[in-house]
Amino acid sequence: MANFIMGTAGHVDHGKSTLIKALTGIDPDRLPEEKERGMSIDLGFAHMTLPSGHVLGIVDVPGHERFLKNMLAGVGGFDMVMLVIDAVEGIKPQTVEHLDILELLGVGRGAVVISKADLAPDGLVEKRREEFSELLRGTFLEGAPLVAFSSVTGHGRADLDAVLEDIARKTPPRDEHKEYRYPIDRIFSKQGFGTIVAGTLLSGTLDKGARVSLIPPGRELKVRAIQVHNREVARAVAGQRVAINLAGLERHEVQRGFELSPPGFLKPTTMVDVKMKVIPRAPHPLRNNIPVRIYMGTAEYLGKARLLEKAELVPGEEGFVQLLFAEPAVAMRGDRFILRNASALFTLGGGTVLDPYPGLHKKGKGDVIEVLRKKESTDYQEVLMGHFSQAAMTALLEKDLARALQISEEDLQKALQALVQKEILRHFPGKGSFVRQSDYSSARESVLEGLGRLEEASPSKSGWSRQEIMKMACKAHPDLLERIMEDLVAEGLVAVRGGLMARQSHRPRLSGAHEALRQKLEKLLEGGGFSPDFRPELVKKLQCDEKSFRLVEDFLISQGILRKVLPEFLIHESTFNKAKKLIGDRIRSKGSVTAAEARDLLGTTRKYVIPLLEHMDNIHYTKRNGDVRVLA
Repeated sequence: MANFIMGTAGHVDHGKSTLIKALTGIDPDRLPEEKERGMSIDLGFAHMTLPSGHVLGIVDVPGHERFLKNMLAGVGGFDMVMLVIDAVEGIKPQTVEHLDILELLGVGRGAVVISKADLAPDGLVEKRREEFSELLRGTFLEGAPLVAFSSVTGHGRADLDAVLEDIARKTPPRDEHKEYRYPIDRIFSKQGFGTIVAGTLLSGTLDKGARVSLIPPGRELKVRAIQVHNREVARAVAGQRVAINLAGLERHEVQRGFELSPPGFLKPTTMVDVKMKVIPRAPHPLRNNIPVRIYMGTAEYLGKARLLEKAELVPGEEGFVQLLFAEPAVAMRGDRFILRNASALFTLGGGTVLDPYPGLHKKGKGDVIEVLRKKESTDYQEVLMGHFSQAAMTALLEKDLARALQISEEDLQKALQALVQKEILRHFPGKGSFVRQSDYSSARESVLEGLGRLEEASPSKSGWSRQEIMKMACKAHPDLLERIMEDLVAEGLVAVRGGLMARQSHRPRLSGAHEALRQKLEKLLEGGGFSPDFRPELVKKLQCDEKSFRLVEDFLISQGILRKVLPEFLIHESTFNKAKKLIGDRIRSKGSVTAAEARDLLGTTRKYVIPLLEHMDNIHYTKRNGDVRVLA
C-alpha cells in the first residue's frame, strides 16, 4: 500500500487540530504554548491507516495569519488536503489565502470539511455548501466533496473516511525510484541520541546507515537511525513522515529549510528562473526588483524579484521572473514556491521553478524569454534546448542536466539521443557531456583560425600552449575548447610537439634578416665547441637587439639545433651530443668519470664542464654518485 501526506488548511480556530485528533486519536498540538492558547502555532503531526491499507501522514498547519510562515513550511509536501471551514463562521481571510496558496503550490486533490456541524442551526450547513462551492469554483477543489463533520459527536465520520479513502485511491504514489529529497521542517534533540530532524520524504528511499548531504552547507553525514510514525525502521520510502537521527550533527548546525539529499546530487543556488502568477486578490502588482519573501520547500528566504518581460505583473497576470536570494537556497526544476511581500503581510503569488542554476539575465532580452519558454515546455527535447541555448558555447554534463531537469534517466537519455540523431547535439563519448553541434562547429573553426593567426604573427615558433590558443579562439568554455583540440589532434589536423600545438601544415620559418642572424649564431656556437661564448658575448658579437636574438634563439631551440644548458649558456646540439658520447664512452670503459676527468676529456674549463655535467644529470643521462658520475 502507498504512503501519502495529507494536510489541513483553513482559518484559525476552525477546528483543524480537533479534527485530526478525532480522526487519529493523536493531538497534533505538541507545544505548551499551543495548549495554553488553544490554537496551533507551528506544524503538528499525526498519522492514520485507512481500511485499504494506505497510510496517511498528517500535517496540521497553523491558521493564524501571524504564523503563515509555519504553515508554508508544511504545505509544500502535501499530496492531498482537508480545507477546514467553520460551519458557523464560514469563509474567513485565511480560508481564502490558504486556498490561494494550495492552488499555487499545485496540491492536486482534497476535500472540504465543514467543521463544528453540531453547532450550526438547521439549514446553515446546506447554505454553507452553496457558499463554499462558489468559493471553490475555478480552483483545484471545484467539485470536491464537502463533508459536514462534528469532532464532538462524530457526525460525518463515516462519510469523511469514505472520502479520504477515495482520494487516496485516486492519488498517484510518490516516485520511490528517484533520488531522495528530504526538506527538514523540524529539529530537536534527545538525550542519548543527539540531533534529530524531521520532515517528509518527497521522493526515493532512504536507508539506515546511508551517507547524506546536508544542503546548503554541503556537509556529509551518516544516518544513525530512522523512525516512521514512532517506529524504528531500516528504510523510509517516499510519502512518509520521517524522523532521522544524524550522527555528529549539533542542534545549532541545522535549521528548518535545510535539505538532505544524496552526496553530489543537490547544490545550493543564489538565483532561480521561474514562471509565476500574481494572485487575483493581491493588493498591488508585483513590481520589478522589489524585496520579497520566498517560501520554497520548508524554507523562507529574503530576496528580490526581477521581472524579465515587463515593469510589473498586475493581479491575475503571469510572467517570467528571476528570483535572487539573499542567502544560498535549495531548489530544483519543478519545485513550487510562494511569494509574499517583504514584511510578510500578504501573499503576492507563486509558481514553478524552471531553472535552478541560471545566469543573471538582462531584462527584456528577447532570447532570454525564448529560452525560458523552451524550459517551460513539457517536451523534454525543447526543455533541453532551452538549457543549451542559455549555456552557449559550453558542453553540459549529463549528470548536471539530470539534476537541472529532474526527469527520469530513461526520459533524459531518449531526449538526448534524439537530439544527437538529428545532429542538433554532439556527444563526447567517455566524457558524459553534450554540446550544441552549431556551437561545436563554430568553436572548432575558431580554434583553427586562431592557430592560423598565431602562425602568421610568429612564423618562427614551432607551436603554442593550449592557453595561448584559447585566448585567440572564440569565447567558448575552456572545457569545450580542450575537447575540440583533442579532436583536432586525433584527426591529424593539429600536431603536438614538445607540449606545444600547431596546425599539421605549419613549418616554422625565419624572415630574411632573422635568417641571416640564425646562420651567424649557429656558426659562432659551432666554432665555440665545448667552450662557447655566453649569451651576452654572443649578442655583442652579432650586434643585434635583444628581441631579435631571443626570437632566433627560441627558433633554434624549438628546432633542436641549439640547447640551453643555463639561461646564459647555449651550446650547439651536435656539440652537446659529442660531449655526451665522450663522457658516456669514458664511463663505460672506466665505470665512472670525475669532473676533472670530464674537463680534460672535453678540453674545457670548470666554468663549462660543471654546468654540462649537471645538465646531463637533469636529463637523466648521468647521475652523480659522490664525486663521480655514472650512467643513469
